[in-house]
Amino acid sequence: MHRAARRLPLGLAALALLLVAAAPSRRPPTPLPPYEQSIEVVETSVLVTPPPLRRAPALDEWRLLENGVPRTVERVEELVGDAWELAIWVDGPLCDQRALSRTLLGLAFQAEALTRAGSVRVVVADPEPRTVLAATREPRVLVRALAELSPQSLCSGEPDALLWQARGMPRATAAGTNGARPATQPATREGAATALAALRTLVERRASVIANGAGGCQASAGCALLLIAHGYPLDADMRLPAELRPAADDGLGNALSAATEDLARRLAVARWLVLALPFAPPPPVGEDDEAHRTLPREARPGPE
Repeated sequence: MHRAARRLPLGLAALALLLVAAAPSRRPPTPLPPYEQSIEVVETSVLVTPPPLRRAPALDEWRLLENGVPRTVERVEELVGDAWELAIWVDGPLCDQRALSRTLLGLAFQAEALTRAGSVRVVVADPEPRTVLAATREPRVLVRALAELSPQSLCSGEPDALLWQARGMPRATAAGTNGARPATQPATREGAATALAALRTLVERRASVIANGAGGCQASAGCALLLIAHGYPLDADMRLPAELRPAADDGLGNALSAATEDLARRLAVARWLVLALPFAPPPPVGEDDEAHRTLPREARPGPE
């Protein structure tokens, strides 16, 4: 037993040497090819109004849940000054599709200033109002919403179409196709009267939709309605050739003015400031941009 015990370590040593001799020599590991890595941090702001007569909680006292999942609150900032309530209103029947992208792009460039002034929501009325972006103070969220709306067909420009109809020339054929001469249709006084009556109904309906959709202003500083609409001529009947005008004054101009004044009155009582956005459509191919043309005031594009 004593000799066997002495041989055992020698046997293990010989086995270890044999394994070392049989093992292949190690080569240095092949370096991995370089690759780029980036980390994107997404931060979202949440607007909260604490209950009255209660102090603002400290940073570690806030609890924020998103779909039941707790989120980390990185910082708490107090908004200085009274905030506005801003509503970007795209009125489908009254806006011009050719100018929509330019208008939304102009608003996107002002996203920082708009969200700094207050909360901004986006409403599309085509024809009934629907909120496509709830109130937010995050400029990137506003820009994304405006970018998604930009290529959509939201505007029908019905006042313009009705004026072409009153002239006996549907707007679809007024511009012509492939350089062909636009096809005209016989215009009658009865047809013009029908189109003007439809224009009056349209204006009165849109005024009611806008006033009801805006609602009452709840912001302490005030509310502003950024109205994307190209308006309508208050003297639509006088813009027709003499032979197409109504034989007697049917009060169209007075009706359009009354609907417009009623809309202004209702919005003013509800503390809404209206900012019309008279963005003009791009000029036709081969014509100079409006900035390079001298136009009399009465001929400038935009809502009336």
